[in-house]
Amino acid sequence: MLPFLINTVSQQSVDTLSANIKERMSACLRDDLRTKSVLFRMVEKAHGTVTVKRAVVESCNILTLDGSNNAGIRGSNVASIKLSIGFYWDGILHKDGYTRIDFYIYVRDRRITVDVANTTAFTTNPLDLSDVGSVLWAIIDLFC
Repeated sequence: MLPFLINTVSQQSVDTLSANIKERMSACLRDDLRTKSVLFRMVEKAHGTVTVKRAVVESCNILTLDGSNNAGIRGSNVASIKLSIGFYWDGILHKDGYTRIDFYIYVRDRRITVDVANTTAFTTNPLDLSDVGSVLWAIIDLFC
């Protein structure tokens, strides 16, 4: 059972769940931009000399255990979620930069992996993932 689906008492489609996650995550990112949450700091530290201006949830793909379009009751059929977030930033040398990070959330194992899928500048430092997992789980646990 997924804690972020706690209000769901009936079958939910993957498309509906994906749209709900994107909507809630987008709201969290708008709020977090003001406080420079760990996700924004992670990108800024990776590039070294940039300031993130905004972030956008670009996609949310959900895989189910049985391959269907049914997320199940309270998310019981969700195997993994791939959340792609685009970060837009300005740096000392590079203006209007972009970095897309894909977060792979394995629901059953409560495990997250991260991939820098696209960027307009080199990352000078490795991604600091120390706080990212707990922050993402805290956000995900609020969904739906």
